[in-house]
Amino acid sequence: MVRGKHVYRPKRVFAVALKLAQEVEKKRERKRGRPPTYPDHLYLALLILRSYYNWTYRETEAFFRDLFPDEPCPSFQALHWYMRKKLGEEELHKLLELLKERLRPFLEKSSLLILDSTGIPQRGKTQELKWMRGRFPRVVQGHARLCLAIRYSQQEKKLLLPVGMSVGEGYAPDPLLGAKALSAANPGGLLLADAGFDSGKVYKEAEGKYIPMIQLKGGGKVRDPRRREIWKAFRLDLYRLRAVGEGIFGALKTRLNGRLRNISVSNTQKEALLLVVCYALRVLLALFRWFLGLHASGPMKRVLPTYC
Repeated sequence: MVRGKHVYRPKRVFAVALKLAQEVEKKRERKRGRPPTYPDHLYLALLILRSYYNWTYRETEAFFRDLFPDEPCPSFQALHWYMRKKLGEEELHKLLELLKERLRPFLEKSSLLILDSTGIPQRGKTQELKWMRGRFPRVVQGHARLCLAIRYSQQEKKLLLPVGMSVGEGYAPDPLLGAKALSAANPGGLLLADAGFDSGKVYKEAEGKYIPMIQLKGGGKVRDPRRREIWKAFRLDLYRLRAVGEGIFGALKTRLNGRLRNISVSNTQKEALLLVVCYALRVLLALFRWFLGLHASGPMKRVLPTYC
């Protein structure tokens, strides 16, 4: 964790987010009709800034107006409207692709790809609905299922970076999410995954791209030739490195510090993808600071970074 004066300030974060959002907008098809009051890249950059610092919509508007008093700023209601109605998962995947392009030099020597999933909680723990369970109000706790394909670099500068992501409802099957995340990841290397991804869909997506080392589900005889090859080549010492991927999920949930504030399922899923984009952005900013010599107190001996 980076503390003190080396933490990036909102103006710098917003400048990088705005540039990324402008590149995403260039790739989008323009529609005919009246031009919007505020450009789409401004909405997207503000949403990245909001997720980066875990602000509310009101706080995002207030901080932006304080930082840039002469710049136009949409209201917090407009930000919520854009998040709910116009922002799609495609834009968030494009943002991750742009960040991967900038971090490609650090991924070239990476030989490990970790596939894992986790639940990102939504709603507050004490949010009450209108009916009772006995004498006590019913408490609702939901979550979205986030699946990541994570590149792990074992060089001197150890690095964890999400290169593919997918999200679904709370009990979405891991094989479907895993196959979608693998389709966006750059091919090559060893694929580490637990028994939840022991599925034909994952094997089909990984065929010819990765060397799968997946923990097989127990019970019965191994009949599928693909599973038999994995069973013979399985090495526990390599499979244990899969636990390193939990560092990203721990960083996301620590930074979230609770639960997502959204109630709708679609907003929750987009918020979860935004968390991943902001993690990749923190990696980019931390490495950029390291190259400039602002964090040269000693060699980096740990997985870098958890968050800026």
